[in-house]
Amino acid sequence: MKDMLSKILVVKTLAYLMIGLAIALIIVAFIGLDRNKQVQINLEGKKLNKVSVFNTEHIKNIHAYENLDNNIIAIDISFKGGGALDPIGYEGLSHFLSLVLMQGNSGLSPYEFNKLLDDYSIKLSVTSGRDFFNIHITTLTYYRQKAFDVLSMIINASDFSPSTIDLVKNDVRSSLALQKDDNKFLLNKALRNNLFRGHKYYRDSIGNTNALLKFNAKDVKDFKQKLFTKDNLYLSVSGNINNAEITKVLDPIFMNLPDGNAKFLSLKKISPKITRKIIDIPYYNAKQSDITMVLNLPFADNTSLAYFNVINAYLGGIPDSVLFNDLRNKNGLVYFVSSGIYNDNLSKFWLINLGSDPSQSKEAIARVQNLLKDLKAGSYNFNDIIIARNWLINNSLKVFTSNDYFSSFLTDLQLENKTIEEYLNEEKLISNISEDNIKDIINKLDVENVLTLRIVPKK
Repeated sequence: MKDMLSKILVVKTLAYLMIGLAIALIIVAFIGLDRNKQVQINLEGKKLNKVSVFNTEHIKNIHAYENLDNNIIAIDISFKGGGALDPIGYEGLSHFLSLVLMQGNSGLSPYEFNKLLDDYSIKLSVTSGRDFFNIHITTLTYYRQKAFDVLSMIINASDFSPSTIDLVKNDVRSSLALQKDDNKFLLNKALRNNLFRGHKYYRDSIGNTNALLKFNAKDVKDFKQKLFTKDNLYLSVSGNINNAEITKVLDPIFMNLPDGNAKFLSLKKISPKITRKIIDIPYYNAKQSDITMVLNLPFADNTSLAYFNVINAYLGGIPDSVLFNDLRNKNGLVYFVSSGIYNDNLSKFWLINLGSDPSQSKEAIARVQNLLKDLKAGSYNFNDIIIARNWLINNSLKVFTSNDYFSSFLTDLQLENKTIEEYLNEEKLISNISEDNIKDIINKLDVENVLTLRIVPKK
């Protein structure tokens, strides 16, 4: 999944995180919960659909959403772990595995495998981040058996040909060469260096040239066997398929996975300390100053984080945010601005990302710092905060109308160790958020200690 931190800063902050933050703020109606763990959800007020949580012989806690209104089935699978679990000296192995699995196996060449996907309209992604390894497959109901066959190829892959290993090595080698000229890679590397030095999170998930030279088919197979286990499996299904069919077709696919390896999945705890400083990263081709500002989040409970999501949306998380209107529309200091929560298994931060002309980057940074101080001093409009909350709520409704989004959402809940009941309880709190709630969260923020990383032209 490329570099996980890069995805957080770029993709999730600018796109997917927007959906993630919106998901955390959906207001839905809690209808009831029976002994079969059936949860009713109001789908845009149009109809009721059931989310079921059940076990099969080989899969625990499947989250399933039966939607008979279209002929699409989406399956989302995650295994906890990823780049952070790469063995020392084998950095990038998880990312490498994700690329290998996308090339086909079971006797199929990469060309034949991709032709199979195209011929049967199967959408497949296999991605690796620092904290998880994800497989997502979407199929038309008519071709679902072909999709299940493809999924079985991925889950039970064990023999990787030398030609496939060499092909993926060439792809990764090209990616490593390209990222050396990428502003965002340099920025992310500096961020990891300041937050996670001495920890596995410091490493680049895509790996490095020295590690890449070592990879062979046995390394890939051994890593997959440790990562793909029954105890480490999180699976959700959304679409035109019922629970009995899910059990019949999916259970055999996972039956041969080993039970688990808790030691393999353990990571050393880390609590990076943010201090006030500006670090410049010289780059010879810096036509734009990419900037990341990092603040501590002094709370970890779900309620406070949910309230803070609203504050983040108001300040920089939605198109019509305070930062966007001030820095771009009013003062013309930046090309883009966004903010979001960096949230992994071990730490949480508030990130503010800017793109500015190098000649204006200092002024842009200073302006953000002043706006943070204004926020802390109580200079905000509560009605505008409620408007930001409502924007997130409205934008998030797509989660309930797309099988792709909803299956991913259900898996995310599992990875966060959050039940649907707990999620719905948070939504009740959000729907009644008060100005006192906002004041309490803002009072806890430390807006003085801001770590700022900035790309500057190399002299």
